[in-house]
Amino acid sequence: MAMQEVWGVDTDTSRDSTTPAGDVIKQVAEALDRFDADQPPEAEELVRLRSLCADAATQVEVQNHAASYRSALKDLDTRNVGHARIVQMLTGRSVLDVRSSDQPPSQQTCRFSRPLPKVLQPACLQFDAFSYDRDSASRPLSRLAHTIIDNEGLIEALHLNPAKLKQFLTRIEAGYLTIPYHNRIHACDVLHKTHAILQTCDPYTFSLEDRLACYIAAAVHDYQHTGVSSSFLIASRHPLARLYNDKSPWENHHASTALEVLFEINFMADCSPQQQEHIRKCIIQLVLATDMMHHFDWMDRLTNRARLMEPGESQEVRLLSMCLVIKCADIGHSTCVRTVHAQWVKALQEELYGQGDLERSLNLPLSPMADRTSTRDHGASQIAFFGVIVIPLFTLLVEWFPGTAPLLIAAEENLQSYSEA
Repeated sequence: MAMQEVWGVDTDTSRDSTTPAGDVIKQVAEALDRFDADQPPEAEELVRLRSLCADAATQVEVQNHAASYRSALKDLDTRNVGHARIVQMLTGRSVLDVRSSDQPPSQQTCRFSRPLPKVLQPACLQFDAFSYDRDSASRPLSRLAHTIIDNEGLIEALHLNPAKLKQFLTRIEAGYLTIPYHNRIHACDVLHKTHAILQTCDPYTFSLEDRLACYIAAAVHDYQHTGVSSSFLIASRHPLARLYNDKSPWENHHASTALEVLFEINFMADCSPQQQEHIRKCIIQLVLATDMMHHFDWMDRLTNRARLMEPGESQEVRLLSMCLVIKCADIGHSTCVRTVHAQWVKALQEELYGQGDLERSLNLPLSPMADRTSTRDHGASQIAFFGVIVIPLFTLLVEWFPGTAPLLIAAEENLQSYSEA
């Protein structure tokens, strides 16, 4: 099934638009009653629910019943797709309030007080970062990051300094070079996928500090990247490789330099020292998790601890699951529609060719896929990448966060398209 269908495109034209809103509410409630708490709803059922609430009058009526929905969803324990996720998909808004009296301070959730921006609506899970770059006047990262952080209620809830936050994000975006792949558009895409994945889980699973750390880590994860791999830095004895003793030189550099910017422009100055230290440590670990040289070590750790994420998990487990989120987001272009995915593959290939040119000039062994003169079948390489890296990783993601199943479906569709080519 196409991913757009799963996340909100109205494909049901059979419903009578004159159906009273109250009857539609009843139909939705009955559908919710049929959800199995142990299994995520079928994609077709989610599409049907979305189509029931397609007209504006019904949406208003649903929003007026938000309180009863919240209660019903908690009772149903449909955690596998996320309580707020279902309601947000139906109404365009969350029904959870950060000031909820029954919510522990360490496990606050975000408050939505206004309609979701178009770029964050469920139907926009299929994100085209290239188009967004053009729409944002080539400021996609800073614009999207601020939109997410603001819309999630994090500025108010964590007492962030709005002016310094904008200054920080602008500075980080300016640190991304104009190179084919590891640029501000890629960082924007990773940030959007990170947010999309987090929205599929129960909103009580992660603290506000956890979510902010995820968003900042996604934004800075390739800060000042020059378009060559860590393997190249090590092989060429680059100063960064020497500085970090050949251990994740790029990732250590991304985290270190970005945190220096944060130290200079501290938009979290009004947070407690404990909150700031927690966020800082999470950012470091999350950025380091994006080093593909240690991918299979991470897969072993994640597989051994694979579990459905629930509220109240230990910080150790939450951080491990956050690392899984950013790893998936980092290769999230594999889940984009075919045309957008092809743009990312082309950009990455061009960057690899540039590295190969450097390796040839330095008499270094050429990295895989970095030889411009090679006649190797790139489609076969993509099949191998999907089979060894993408599908196992997103399969694991679904084990942790079942609501992310549409991402796995989309990745499988892209793999199939390569196999049929």
